[in-house]
Amino acid sequence: DMDEQVALFLRSVYMNSTSEERPASLYESMNESMNEYGYLARRIKLKNIMDALDTPLPDFDAFLADWIEFLKNQSQMHVSELLREAVFIKGGIPAISEFARQYPDKYPKAYLDWIAALEMEDDKDSVIQVAREGLSRIPRDYAVRAEVAETISRIGEKLNDNKLKLEGYRE
Repeated sequence: DMDEQVALFLRSVYMNSTSEERPASLYESMNESMNEYGYLARRIKLKNIMDALDTPLPDFDAFLADWIEFLKNQSQMHVSELLREAVFIKGGIPAISEFARQYPDKYPKAYLDWIAALEMEDDKDSVIQVAREGLSRIPRDYAVRAEVAETISRIGEKLNDNKLKLEGYRE
């Protein structure tokens, strides 16, 4: 399993780096792994590295704060996914909701992460509310708005609510 092997390798990078160099070392190794093995392995997330072995990563809470700050200063496209994942791991739904509200133009997919977390809790009313908020805050020319609007129409389908379906489709 290539994904597991890459996750174990990245875990070893984490374990063998000093706390100061850990974010940069891990990020660099993640990029190198994707360049070399991207055709065999999916994009590895921090959760994959955490779950590669049963033992917790040492100094993980301190690392997570440093990792978030490090990723905020990177400019590559896939950084958004890593950053949003780290924010969610660190603080759950409250953290991703605050992040989404703080950066709707820079990280609009944080609204999708927030919606997905609420859907896991089967909280349809909150999902609709967050989707509407996302549509009001994410800039109009962003394609991610369609994914947010699709959430509203999907819930309308499940509830057999034509008004909700139309609201989502209209957007």
